[in-house]
Amino acid sequence: MTDSPTHSNIVSDPHEELVTVLPVLDAELVADEQAFRSTNNARVGWLSHNPVLSRGLRWFCLLSGVVLFALLATSRMLSPSPQGLGTHQQLGLPPCTVMLIWNVPCPSCGMTTSWALATRGRFIEAAYTNVGGLMLALIAIAFLPASCYFFATGRATRGYWFSTLLTTCLIAALASAIVQWLVRLLG
Repeated sequence: MTDSPTHSNIVSDPHEELVTVLPVLDAELVADEQAFRSTNNARVGWLSHNPVLSRGLRWFCLLSGVVLFALLATSRMLSPSPQGLGTHQQLGLPPCTVMLIWNVPCPSCGMTTSWALATRGRFIEAAYTNVGGLMLALIAIAFLPASCYFFATGRATRGYWFSTLLTTCLIAALASAIVQWLVRLLG
């Protein structure tokens, strides 16, 4: 007997066997994925839903945290100037050029003094000296644990709330320093 297309051992559709096997594989994959998720969710909980950070961004978070810590530690070691500005000169830096040339303080005058006061918990004096500096110091203090979290977990926060909050705070600090400077110039 010759083989012909009508013979019973020939499959009419070559993909028929594959189609019958796929639902079984699909069910196994779904079960494996559910088991994996339940194991990982038990380990990391809500964290597993946060976006993963690239290796470079994780190292950037660590580096920025180290830099901010160094700035805060340096500020703590400086003695705040009683005049409200000039604290940076303890680091060997020159006096404010704007103040030397025009005898007018610039928007960042008093910022180092403000950080030195903020690291001592003297927030009202820091705000009076340079409110933008106080805000930047508080942002630096708040970002330290966040940078450690981002580096250690490799995860970002859900959504863009952290980036939005950080950007808003930085813009508010800059605007506050400029408004305080203008009030001092005009007042």
